[in-house]
Amino acid sequence: MIVGGTLFLGVAAVGAAVDNDELLVLGVTGSILDGMFAHVGSYSPPKAWGIGLGKGLLSVALRGSLATGACFIGAGCQEVSDAALLRMSVALVAGDAIDIAFLAYETPAPDVRLSHHVAPLVSRDALGARWVGSF
Repeated sequence: MIVGGTLFLGVAAVGAAVDNDELLVLGVTGSILDGMFAHVGSYSPPKAWGIGLGKGLLSVALRGSLATGACFIGAGCQEVSDAALLRMSVALVAGDAIDIAFLAYETPAPDVRLSHHVAPLVSRDALGARWVGSF
């Protein structure tokens, strides 16, 4: 996710530098969708792909809402000014960090072991001491 996010933010920066709207949109869109591909790909069959799909959709919602919110905080969002692009880039990096911290982990399968053990106990009764087992 780090490599993909950095690559797509680089594409967006190049698009902004050469004033190419297609590259800019490609970079921002790719950075938003990067988490979706990473999460779904990491939970591919035979694993439970529904978990990866759910995490991917959460990632897209997180990154998209952070980038959109950061763009609309200040002026210049409709024409995508340099200030708006900077705010969106910072929000996308923050979204990537939040995604890695909270969504990019795989819950380990529970370790199911049946354990049987025998513990000798000493018991006293009227006839004296004797060994008994505890299960």
